Amino acid sequence: MTCILKQLRSSKQEDWLPFLTIENGEPIPNKKDFSCCEGNGYYLLHEESLSVNSCELKKRLAKVRILLESFQSTWEKPFQPPELATKEFRLYWNWFIHYTHRLVYKGYFLRDSTSYKAWALALMGIWRLGLDCFVYNLKKHPITDFITYINQFDGSLSPVIFLEVEDGFQNLQKREELSYMISWCEKYLAPLWIINQTNEEKKLFFKNDNRILNLFQTRIQKTEVKPFTKNLEQDSLSKLSTLCIMKSDHH
Repeated sequence: MTCILKQLRSSKQEDWLPFLTIENGEPIPNKKDFSCCEGNGYYLLHEESLSVNSCELKKRLAKVRILLESFQSTWEKPFQPPELATKEFRLYWNWFIHYTHRLVYKGYFLRDSTSYKAWALALMGIWRLGLDCFVYNLKKHPITDFITYINQFDGSLSPVIFLEVEDGFQNLQKREELSYMISWCEKYLAPLWIINQTNEEKKLFFKNDNRILNLFQTRIQKTEVKPFTKNLEQDSLSKLSTLCIMKSDHH
């Protein structure tokens, strides 16, 4: 009896989460695909005994569930995977395969508006390849979330870190959090994926007769569009270049 988990490593499945259904934020293995255990992650070795054989499925489902719960608490809605084109899938899939063989340690720099690509990528790494992946939203998450995760991590291969960050002004605390994460990733050879969130529905200021007010509004707009990298010290920028392929601009 062949476990379907092995097919998750096949590039023929051009899907974020093949053989898995997300219903109201809950991961549910498709029972017909997991004929050996019906999606339970274990099965009886012999019908006349109570000895069971367990597999990787339960561990992966637990990690997927934790990430889905984090998404729900972050964005206040259940996660639904975005659509994925073949060309885009090949780019991400090749990266994940290379990382599992320790052939690459740099993540990508991506721009994303509303598809929550960081979460989809992290879920794909966990579900399909059994990797450890962590998503951190610089604006919404406290740094204690990241610290708790890395303190309990004991895997042989460093986790893949997905960082959601918006352009614009960041206070001192957020700049320090960003620098801390960059330094940690560099020290432990953890790939860093930067998901640069862009808001296509920018606030529009209406011109009025008050020259001072117009000037103030213009300055606010310029601050909002300033690249987040402008908030980093030179040392952090240098480290970032060793962790992330910044030239990519995939949507």
